[in-house]
Amino acid sequence: MMLKIKRVPTVVSNYQKEEVEEGVRHAAGGCGRNCFRSCCLPDPPVDFLDALLLGEWEERMQRGLFRYDVTACETKVIPGKYGFIAQLNEGRHLKKRPTEFRVDKVLQPFDENKFNFTKVGQEEVLFQFEASEDDTVQFFPNAPIDTENSPSVVAINVSPIEYGHVLLIPRILECLPQRIDRESFLLALYMAAEAGNPYFRLGYNSLGAFATINHLHFQAYYLATPFPIERAPSKKIITTSHGVNISDILNYPVRGLVIEGGNTLEDLSNVVSDSCVCLQENNIPYNVLIADSGKRVFLFPQCYAEKQALGEVNPELLDTQVNPAVWEISGHMVLKRKEDYEEASEENAWRILAEVSLSEERVEEVKELIFEAICCNIKEEDKAGTKVVVEELVTSTESNEDMDAIKGPRPDMVPVNLFVLMASSTTFSTWTLNGSIPKNNGGEFVFNHPNGCFKQKLHSMATSSSADIFGSNEKSVDWSRGKLFVKNGVQCRALEVGTKPSFSVGNKFQFDDVIEAQQFDRDTLSAIFDVALEMEKIEKNTRGSQILKGYLMATLFYEPSTRTRLSFESAMKRLGGEVLTTENAREFSSAAKGETLEDTIRTVEGYCDIIVMRHFENGAARRAAMTANIPVINAGDGPGQHPTQALLDVYTIQREIGKLDGIKVGLVGDLANGRTVRSLAYLLAKYENVKIYFVSPEVVKMKVDIKDHLTSRGIEWEESIDLMEVASKCDVVYQTRIQRERFGERIDLYEEARGKYIVNQDVLNVMQKHAIIMHPLPRLDEITVDVDVDPRAAYFRQAKNGLYIRMALLKLLLLGW
Repeated sequence: MMLKIKRVPTVVSNYQKEEVEEGVRHAAGGCGRNCFRSCCLPDPPVDFLDALLLGEWEERMQRGLFRYDVTACETKVIPGKYGFIAQLNEGRHLKKRPTEFRVDKVLQPFDENKFNFTKVGQEEVLFQFEASEDDTVQFFPNAPIDTENSPSVVAINVSPIEYGHVLLIPRILECLPQRIDRESFLLALYMAAEAGNPYFRLGYNSLGAFATINHLHFQAYYLATPFPIERAPSKKIITTSHGVNISDILNYPVRGLVIEGGNTLEDLSNVVSDSCVCLQENNIPYNVLIADSGKRVFLFPQCYAEKQALGEVNPELLDTQVNPAVWEISGHMVLKRKEDYEEASEENAWRILAEVSLSEERVEEVKELIFEAICCNIKEEDKAGTKVVVEELVTSTESNEDMDAIKGPRPDMVPVNLFVLMASSTTFSTWTLNGSIPKNNGGEFVFNHPNGCFKQKLHSMATSSSADIFGSNEKSVDWSRGKLFVKNGVQCRALEVGTKPSFSVGNKFQFDDVIEAQQFDRDTLSAIFDVALEMEKIEKNTRGSQILKGYLMATLFYEPSTRTRLSFESAMKRLGGEVLTTENAREFSSAAKGETLEDTIRTVEGYCDIIVMRHFENGAARRAAMTANIPVINAGDGPGQHPTQALLDVYTIQREIGKLDGIKVGLVGDLANGRTVRSLAYLLAKYENVKIYFVSPEVVKMKVDIKDHLTSRGIEWEESIDLMEVASKCDVVYQTRIQRERFGERIDLYEEARGKYIVNQDVLNVMQKHAIIMHPLPRLDEITVDVDVDPRAAYFRQAKNGLYIRMALLKLLLLGW
């Protein structure tokens, strides 16, 4: 389908006149000699819509219809890996129309009393834009506005961000509220395709994601440099039956999806619009970027306005007055203050955008909603000819979502690296085997199907052909008990085996880096703990091991450390490796001279095979991992996370208590700034029937994001001010020190918090005999020294366990399983 473009009756721009004159000149033979100079050679082809839009836009600029001259705005590319773009646009801040709608509702009715695009001047409209019925591009230079059919129009944005900034307003006279549907989104894709310019992108903001006008519209403008989001890597999740690929965006501050491909533009449009409708109906604000002339679409669910309303955004970020809508999220930072522009850095851009993103867990929930919506909207005629396919999954981080999704209806069964794609809801007969099944992986599989559950025997591939791998039906159960997920655009159910998934020797470790506790699932934790037990045997053998001989580890510690740094260095040496170390990188490295973290990482990775880093800033480990081409381990990043501490904590609880399901844990002390308790809470949420008590002074209470995460995972938690009562109930009392270094100049708040909760003999007297006391250390006075002799004091054993966990991680990251 091509496009029909109708310009409303306005003065033809000088740009268009020149283009016509040029066409006449070339038709006449240029200078008349038909030479090889520019006068006689034809100009390179320019897409008509692209030329028309720019010509009309420039004409409106000459007429002074814009509120400020956007070409006078300072713009620069920020140094760094991604090339964020910063623009100082003080005029937009001062003159842009304020938001008139609630930020907590994505779907709101159209209100004719508020500003809408029927109130703009006709001189602001450039042309009408609609689909052609005969697959040809047509242009009508003096077409009247068709009021009966409600035309889709392109108008200038009178508060522009960049050159050529326009609005696409579908069916303007129908007064549609700001919500995407299939028809409107397809029109936007066609506009991007027809412009044929990769530097012309379209964007969409939903209500709640910084749309300021509740009248359906898309924005678009030209920027002759790649957007950072266009450079971000991605990992494919699914491919629909029409060839549309949906991928996760990786190593970018805002989590989201990239959607591309398809047999036709309509195939791509349907997947994106159905995804947007799903978000709208679930009241999830979102932004959309259309790039690559309509070939790629980026979809970002976001929560910045919600955080802003709840007072959860850092005041320093609020002071910038940046509203992260589609352009900012894509990497074009529109700044309103001179000082922010002058101090613009990749680090600052990252900090702002990180606040926009949903949590990893929430994104997974949103993706599941989207995939179910896409599946429900597959037409029955599209399903009919598709066969059921059995495929092999790789048990690595290629797709954690798939491994989580195939957990099936029976608790005695655990997922393996196989799944079934259900292409039809009514038949089991049309299926084929595609891919391979691992040799010698026999076992009893359960194949879930709408008509029942079929238990089969799987034979070794060495002795069986694909035709006889599955046997006959032995048992039927309720189809609805199996968890539904989507892959390749069709409904899937689990294929399971009654044997434990193997983390086979020689296989690559699931992760390239260790950055946060949320990376790990229960199966991986269990396998890591098994390796840690093997490391314990190696450590007790005086000869040690040479498995990491020839490997070098660099420790970059910008904050003081005793246990973490020394245990990592000991772990590396006990496995035969060598260590490059900096005791205080903040003071005794080039950081003291102003070198950026990224430059340090790029330099150090050239000297070693793995980096272990502690930093004073939340998010620094993720930035390091994005920069480095070798593994990075987060040894603590400010008040953010300390994943290896959480691993050794959970390992200690398992060794000391003998179980992880059904335990009660009291987290005590500095819960607001304690990265150890934050990471531990994330890992405890992986287990069943866990209850967590928070005991802390008021000024250092556990933050709401951890509480929300626990609630979303079904983990019971309770805040208390009575340490004695909590200690009497718990299997684990996890004490932490009040961190003086996190209070800055507020010494009064530190003194208020310090010493309020102390574990002493009185606490020991109420604790259960099997319970333990843990502490990440160092301690000040929050555990009295007389407690050390009690067998329930596990904190020094806990510290020793850190050696085994870190030996295991170094082995896994460098060598694999």
